[in-house]
Amino acid sequence: MADALNGEIQSMQLIITAPDGQYNGELFDFGDNHHLVYFPDWEGCKTDYAVRKAEQLAMALSAKVLLTDIYGLNNQPKNYGIHADPFIRQTLSHPLALREKMAALAPVYAECLGTTQEQLSYAGVCFGGSIAFETGRSEARAKKVISIHGTPSSPSPLQQANSTQFLLIQGTNDPHIPMQEVNRFADEMTTVGNDWQVSLLGNAQHSFTKEEIGTGGYGSRFDSKANQRAFRYTQAFIEA
Repeated sequence: MADALNGEIQSMQLIITAPDGQYNGELFDFGDNHHLVYFPDWEGCKTDYAVRKAEQLAMALSAKVLLTDIYGLNNQPKNYGIHADPFIRQTLSHPLALREKMAALAPVYAECLGTTQEQLSYAGVCFGGSIAFETGRSEARAKKVISIHGTPSSPSPLQQANSTQFLLIQGTNDPHIPMQEVNRFADEMTTVGNDWQVSLLGNAQHSFTKEEIGTGGYGSRFDSKANQRAFRYTQAFIEA
C-alpha cells in the first residue's frame, strides 16, 4: 500500500455492509480535504475506467474517494443489454425506492470515509450520475452531487428544496440524454429553489469521459477536450 504522505495514493478494497446487503468498494486516500462517493457507469466499480477516475479525483482534490456501485457484492454486469439495462431501467423508474436505499447507505458511506453525511459529496458518470442525483434528492443530506452524462431528470421531481448543491455536466450532442431532460432538471430545481448549475459541453456525445469507448462511433464517443473540462468543472465545484 502506497503512502499518501509521500505523494502516493493509498487504496484499499472494501466490502461495504449495509442494511440491505453487501457491496463492492474501493477506498482511495490522498488526504482529508474532501470526502466523495464515486459511482461509475453501467460496468460497475471493478473496471480500469472506474478505478482511474476515482484515483484522479482523489489526487486532484487531496481527498478520500469511495468507489462503489449498487449492484451488490460480486455482482458486476457482463453485458449491457442482458444484465445492466434491465437493472438500470427498473432502478431509475422507481426513484422513491432508490432514494430510500441511498439514504440508508449514506451513513455507511460516511463511516467508510471517516466523515459525516453532511460533509459527503457524490459524483458519477452515466448510470452513476443518475444515482448521484437521486441521492441528492433523497434524505441522505448530501453536501454536493455531480452527474456527468447521466440522466438528470426524475419521474418524481423534488417537491421542496433541500441543502444539496447540484452540478450537471452534459454533452449537447448526446442522443441518449436529449436536451429535454436537461430542461426538465432545470425546471425542477428552479421550481423548488435548490442550488444548481449546468455545464453544457458543445459537440460532446454520450460517455465522453470514457477513453475505452473510442472516437469512431455515433451516440457514445470519447472526447478528450470534454473529458478534461468535465474533470476541471467537477474539481472546482467540490472545492468551492
